Amino acid sequence: MPITINTHAYFRLDEMQRKIYNADYLQRTSKQETPRLVGIQQNGRYAAFYRRKEGYLRIIFTMNKELEIITFYFVEKLP
Repeated sequence: MPITINTHAYFRLDEMQRKIYNADYLQRTSKQETPRLVGIQQNGRYAAFYRRKEGYLRIIFTMNKELEIITFYFVEKLP
């Protein structure tokens, strides 16, 4: 399934962060890592949590004909 990144995904990041957390990073994480938790939010979008050294990477996405990453951010713990 193709993975696209919505331009909104980067709105919280500064220039340096955009170099680290780019489309390759998000696509690789989504394809190669197993999330610790996946759930459906009240707005109908999915949230997947990936373990990191300090907390979790939360990726919010939709799935239709392709997986579209809407946004992402880091959280301290699972909901």
